[in-house]
Amino acid sequence: MKALKWIWMIAGVAVIAAGCSKSTIYTDRGELLPSFCREWNPDFQYNGGRCAFNLSGVQRKKVKGCNLSRKQFSYCGDMTPAQVSYSNQVNSSRLDALTLISNSDRSQEQAYLSVNDGFLAEGRRVIPTAFNHVVLRFPSRCTNFGTDAMAGMIEWLGHEIGKAYSGKKFSGIKLVVGDVAAPRGGCLWGHGQRVCHKSHKTGQDADIGYLTPRPGKSSPVEFHQIFDPKPNYWLIKKLFHNPYACVKFVFLDRRNIKKLSREAGSDPEWQTIKHYIQHAAGHHNHFHVRIGSGPGKPGCFSPDLQIAHNSR
Repeated sequence: MKALKWIWMIAGVAVIAAGCSKSTIYTDRGELLPSFCREWNPDFQYNGGRCAFNLSGVQRKKVKGCNLSRKQFSYCGDMTPAQVSYSNQVNSSRLDALTLISNSDRSQEQAYLSVNDGFLAEGRRVIPTAFNHVVLRFPSRCTNFGTDAMAGMIEWLGHEIGKAYSGKKFSGIKLVVGDVAAPRGGCLWGHGQRVCHKSHKTGQDADIGYLTPRPGKSSPVEFHQIFDPKPNYWLIKKLFHNPYACVKFVFLDRRNIKKLSREAGSDPEWQTIKHYIQHAAGHHNHFHVRIGSGPGKPGCFSPDLQIAHNSR
């Protein structure tokens, strides 16, 4: 017990201490200091020594893809010593990461600038454990880093899956997590280095596979197009009720949105959350979940239901 307590205390100190004091990273005009961006933003040099691209709309359309120096399969080399330590502690012990996240200060910033042009400071790794039923689609890519709110949401969702699908016959159920963000965020090339994500830069976007409970069998550990509306409507409602992050949007193919609508029927909750589930091309085999900075109502109190960015 003493050894476990010691590990917990070390983890509590070494765990990603979200963000920095505003007085140390912003100018008097409310702009991010270049020194802070140089430390955390992997695209700082690509942006011309600026925190983000400073281009007009016409110029921006001419910028194709991501920083070519970021065109790589794995981003593990971007990890900070604190992130490596946290990963080792969770992997080598029986600690529930959700406890560590719940005890951390989630009130400070970690995501900076926009989801399309930003970066992530002190990102927290989503790590598969016996508690969360998570399986990573590409574990060796190190693209499983998010804000504390994102990591907390995924951890909590995995716990809820374990509660709802308990017993030996569902022991193989998994929550498949694809790309979230690189350890410091920034430009992230898609798997296979074919196309890059337009978002997934601030740790506030996550690709999550469809929930596929199969009694007596293991869930697929890859994205697939078999969409069972009943368990996935349950999953959607859990997403919008999670206590860690408000959900701005869930991007999904329109055919599966129709299936959800039929499954929801007259459920009054669907009348609220359906506005935040929107069609996006290329999302026929997974959910793309975008969150805000902390817990809250669907849409994160946004008065505008339009998609702010065309994102994949």
